[in-house]
Amino acid sequence: MALQDEDKEYLWQLSWIYPGGYIAELESLAEAVIKEQLAGGERQNIREIVWGIMAKIQPEQENGLSEAAADDAAAAQAEAEAVIREKVLAALCDGQPHLPAEMGPEVIGPLVEALAGKDELAANAREALTRLTDGSAIDTLCGLWAESRNPHLEQIILDAGYLASQPLGLRLLTVLKTGADRRMLAEGPALIPELLAAVDDADRSIAGRARRLLLTLTDRQAINAVCEMVLAGENERLKHWAAIARYAPATASKAALYYCITGQWENYYALDWQETRPLLTKGYNQATPAERQLFLAAARGSGHSLLLAGLLLEGGSRDEYEELTDDDWAAMLDMLVSQERWQELYRLTYRAPAGWAAEIVLALDSAGWVPKNWEYTGWEKICANCPPAGRELFVPAGRQPVMLETQEVQAVIECVAIHPNGRIVAGGGSDGRLRLWQVASGSLWRTVDLHTDGITAITFTPDGRYLVTAGREAKVHVWHMPDIKWVSSVSGQPGLVTAITADNGGRLLALACPGGVLPARVWTWDGAYMNNRGQYPGSLFAAGTLNLEQSKAAGGGRDGKIRIYTLAGGKGGNRSWAAHAGPVKAMLFSGDGRLLITHGADDMIKVWTVEGSKLLWSAGCSGRLLAVSRDAAVAAVAGPEGSIALQQLRFTKPLALATHADWQQALVLLAAPECPPEARQATAFFEAVLAAKFRYDITLA
Repeated sequence: MALQDEDKEYLWQLSWIYPGGYIAELESLAEAVIKEQLAGGERQNIREIVWGIMAKIQPEQENGLSEAAADDAAAAQAEAEAVIREKVLAALCDGQPHLPAEMGPEVIGPLVEALAGKDELAANAREALTRLTDGSAIDTLCGLWAESRNPHLEQIILDAGYLASQPLGLRLLTVLKTGADRRMLAEGPALIPELLAAVDDADRSIAGRARRLLLTLTDRQAINAVCEMVLAGENERLKHWAAIARYAPATASKAALYYCITGQWENYYALDWQETRPLLTKGYNQATPAERQLFLAAARGSGHSLLLAGLLLEGGSRDEYEELTDDDWAAMLDMLVSQERWQELYRLTYRAPAGWAAEIVLALDSAGWVPKNWEYTGWEKICANCPPAGRELFVPAGRQPVMLETQEVQAVIECVAIHPNGRIVAGGGSDGRLRLWQVASGSLWRTVDLHTDGITAITFTPDGRYLVTAGREAKVHVWHMPDIKWVSSVSGQPGLVTAITADNGGRLLALACPGGVLPARVWTWDGAYMNNRGQYPGSLFAAGTLNLEQSKAAGGGRDGKIRIYTLAGGKGGNRSWAAHAGPVKAMLFSGDGRLLITHGADDMIKVWTVEGSKLLWSAGCSGRLLAVSRDAAVAAVAGPEGSIALQQLRFTKPLALATHADWQQALVLLAAPECPPEARQATAFFEAVLAAKFRYDITLA
């Protein structure tokens, strides 16, 4: 016989609650399980065996029941619970709290209900609840407390010192409540999310002990999990606590990156003390894109741009140069110049964007520095052609355009905007529909109905999170990207909106230009009120554009002249100059308002500086200029039969990504006799740097 005396005793206790037939089935199955376990060497406690059998029997019975049988089973279950409740109450009334105390989780509900009874009954129920011996019963009691936060249950748990065994979150709550939190120090990474939830618990004792436990972890995997969450940027408080606890990843290269991201610079320099920074280089190369962005933000925000330069020069991939902002390049340049690290600056010349390459060359030339003899070839040519514009350098591109798919577009695309990330193009049609294209493939991505009539103007906010459209029905709508979800509308504007721009804060600047002799009006919307910002002769606005950042409006007249008007709050005065032979057909500001791109009836696209009115570049264009990217690198041009081409105007990518095709294109532009002087000098500098770059790369290889 496999059953021992204590096993029979427990089954006898169950017979106090369950029917005899059910107990007989449990006994038979328990014998079989015990024999099987003994054959394997060691058996479980009888309680664990029985509750395992019961947990298995119940689903099997439920799965095999018809709807009618299921109703019968539910009724039987309710009847069994009623029987249990009666027996529990009988035991409590007879002064025998030890009987239910030795049972399983099924008695917890009736015992908790009895706590609200008369004094003697409640006292016996409380005594029974403090004498529980079954682990599942204890877990059930702890679960009821965690869900209800009943003060009576809380006191029982504290007096009895109960700790739930599962699930982990419940076990943690009972451990924290009873002050036994040191039991959890060696728990693994699964503990961390539960701890983070516990630190916000309404119970101050639980929240405080959770924070203390979070600061005193001893399990290496749990500490690594904390560090991974910090590197993922998921929890700013956790970053602060991890720094207080002096946690760091176990891997040295990961720890180097971690110290930088969390601003623990002293710890970082103590760890990665070699001048070449091998640990940070390795950690950065192995980091995720999100971790790299966090590092860039930490480096630029704390004045450690020199580390960034070292990473790029020693181990950075070419694509990483695209992640750097103008602020990053400015900080690196200032730091390297202040420390006279000319050789590193020289190496960055061949990897930075063309404008920053020019800025670096000007700094090196001003310092009188020259490269080594074997690197000197071409340096004189680079310095001789370096324009004084420096970072404002405009290098014309003129590469073959990318064609957008427009075969299925039945309406005329009246206006276009290029997303700040350069990957999406939005077009407003004469049918009131918005079309979105993916730049990489040129394919039409989405078509959405936005207006009841044609869309006349369209723009993205600088952060790309919102799209603003204006329609012929005299309404302006703001939409959230990329789900194209309506946010707000503006109505009542004075005339047909032909140009519109917006900032990240929700301000709008619009140009209403009905054409003919009627005046052109500029108005703003601050989220609550519409204000008139200026009124100009309609004949001077055959084409018009706006820039909110610089508070400027520009009009192109039928006389071929460009006129710049500074609105209230802007800097600089008004100016005008002759731009085209014939009327101006279209014009657009760059995102920062420093460049103006115009298109005239002479079928020429021209790029001008707003300050100084210098012609930087011109190219033939028989189509219709629709849009320009924020950096003035790409223009969208409407061609015959509704086609739309994305034409590259300006080379903006880092020289680290330049190819031999870019070099050949520069040679072609230099050979063109109509190349303007500013563009010729910029292209000559660009060609000289690329020639030296490819020679330099071959030499290093």
